Amino acid sequence: MFMENVLEDPRYMIGESDENDFEKRERAKKFYGELLRKALSEIEALGNETVMVCGPLRGQAGDNMHSNLGILQEKIREISKAYTVFDQTGYRESELTDPPHEIEMKMDIFYRGILTSGKISRIYVLPGWETSSGTQREVGYAKESGVEIEYLSPMGDDRISQ
Repeated sequence: MFMENVLEDPRYMIGESDENDFEKRERAKKFYGELLRKALSEIEALGNETVMVCGPLRGQAGDNMHSNLGILQEKIREISKAYTVFDQTGYRESELTDPPHEIEMKMDIFYRGILTSGKISRIYVLPGWETSSGTQREVGYAKESGVEIEYLSPMGDDRISQ
């Protein structure tokens, strides 16, 4: 039932538009729905009390995506020492085969789906999240679902312990 609700969001119902647009949006909806199913299956296999780390990859102009990805991956490794972490980095567009590149739809179907599924108990949010519209949305989805949110210090002196 959860998946059907996400995929039937009225924002993704195609009204009067050309056939190409319809096919493109339907393909994207199907792609991100299948991606969500895969991620939820992975999260379920991880067990209870799974957490997720969120942070800016692009943020403001001039941010180095490669550097930001490295920071995110390092924090995932660190938090993994104390908690079971769902690593979302393998679900980036650059890691996927023939993604539709419909980022708005991906945020609303994939990330909202994960964070409202009840399978993530807490998110850790990296500094600079305010500069990233994607991370802002992840935080919003977490709040909407009652997922605990821990904002990490910019000084890097957070103590992650169980």
